Amino acid sequence: MARLIIFTNNFPFGNGETFLETEIFYLKNHFTSIHIFPLYYGQSKKARQVPPNTTYSEPFLKIDVVKNRPGLLLAGIANNAPVGFAIKELLTKKGFFLNFNHFKNWLSEVCIIRNILSSVNRKKIYSKIQEDSILYFYWGDKSSGIVPIIRRKYNIPIVARFHNSDLYEEIKNGYIPFRPKLLSNLTTAVFIAIKGERYMKNRYPNIPFQSYVFRLGVNHVASFKHRNDGVFRIVSCSYVVPIKRLDLIIDTLNTLDFKIQWTHIGGGPLLEGIKQKSKMLKSNISSHLMGHVNNKEVLEFYKLNSVDLFLNVSASEGIPVSIMEAIAAGIPVIGTDVGGTSEIIDESFGKLIERNFSVHHLGQLIQEIYMKKEEEKIMMREAAFNFWNKNFNAEKNYTSFAEYLSKIGSH
Repeated sequence: MARLIIFTNNFPFGNGETFLETEIFYLKNHFTSIHIFPLYYGQSKKARQVPPNTTYSEPFLKIDVVKNRPGLLLAGIANNAPVGFAIKELLTKKGFFLNFNHFKNWLSEVCIIRNILSSVNRKKIYSKIQEDSILYFYWGDKSSGIVPIIRRKYNIPIVARFHNSDLYEEIKNGYIPFRPKLLSNLTTAVFIAIKGERYMKNRYPNIPFQSYVFRLGVNHVASFKHRNDGVFRIVSCSYVVPIKRLDLIIDTLNTLDFKIQWTHIGGGPLLEGIKQKSKMLKSNISSHLMGHVNNKEVLEFYKLNSVDLFLNVSASEGIPVSIMEAIAAGIPVIGTDVGGTSEIIDESFGKLIERNFSVHHLGQLIQEIYMKKEEEKIMMREAAFNFWNKNFNAEKNYTSFAEYLSKIGSH
């Protein structure tokens, strides 16, 4: 068996990348060893559990690359890493300096790449690479910017997985640096949704890169519970940031007249503002904003509580893991038709709404589900669970992906 080296944003540190937290326990069965190179700590310096054959390094950067821009700039300048790649990119983009956001994206990525390629960090990476190594970049931006440089030195399989903000360039004001060079030097570009693969192929039709779709997945969450006490229980689960648009959930709930209990799972910078706005909910609606909880607690919530509907009104998504967990618990779903969400919501158990939906239309859809007969609601729950089992079962999806990685490593 080969050795796997994974480049992450934070994992096993931080609170994010929860999907990798599941995936790695399937990857472990197909490799003699796994080593993880995180980019920065994220929200927590405490490492999460990893398999026995898995090791990890301290992050390349001890600062938060998203929040501490001056620190990132200093780290990117004050080292002896190559700079020619950055200058070439500048020269190929006409009018580059006229677009501040493009310049900012370029500078941020250059600083990340140069820090990872500094002599100390480069030695750490090269010391782990063997002839039977496979490099797996969990994201299609940030750390994966070093792929062209590594390719010059090593003829080994290199795979990058593309999700959402690391894929759709519109999210980054129309420009993700060094993308053509990355695609040209990968063994395989892996996508979590068919829509994402099509997007990249259409965006770069002249680059003959190999690609596959390997969906994310979650484990079986719980046997679905159903309570018939007249209260309609709605759950949403996300980081509380502007793109998740939780204010629209509150506006929607205020259009409804039946008894509703809304629970939101997740913390974030806008949580206090959402708490204040939730005080304006009508008397027939109760709200419970749980704040940040770890992934195990999310799944435990679904095991212990009856939920009638899961809501996701995000303006942008890859394929939401939160929806995967909901359907694995047999919960009907309404979600915005963005990213690959259309690939995870089926008419048999849910509804898609337009990105710029009206709160009255969403309210009507919620009321339609509320008004369904009990046997219809049970059928929706069964359909949700069956759809998860067929398409987003972690054991099936991650085992398939692990087998693919080990296969390209044996050639």
